Amino acid sequence: MVKKINNSDFSEEQIKHMELVKSDIQQLEAYSFQIKGWHSTFIAASMLSATQNKLFALLAIIPIITFWLMDTYYIQAARKYRGIYNDLTRGRFSTIEIKPFTFPVHNYIGERFSYINVLTSVSILPFYLPPLIIMLLIYFLV
Repeated sequence: MVKKINNSDFSEEQIKHMELVKSDIQQLEAYSFQIKGWHSTFIAASMLSATQNKLFALLAIIPIITFWLMDTYYIQAARKYRGIYNDLTRGRFSTIEIKPFTFPVHNYIGERFSYINVLTSVSILPFYLPPLIIMLLIYFLV
């Protein structure tokens, strides 16, 4: 969750920068939500079709993995931007210096920001892994 900005602690330029970063975070989260919606629609249609044709169950794995990777990308980017935002709101207490109107996402690496960590996170894995397993079960067992 993004913190509320106290205007008295920051210059107008810093506040604009924080608002810009916050709007980017919201946009990235909206993309992630939209991908989950497309994924849900695709899974519903795929399950119906896969029971009729086993090959379709196998082919459905490609879009499932694609949605999974795209969603991971957007969530990882949102986490990095959240890191920028948090450092901006810390102001002089931040460990990373951020120049006005820059987005140094390359500074945010490590466990919380790693692609693999996001790919297997609790907000992603339960959404994409079960449909993947179900499609494989349909292909091999039905």
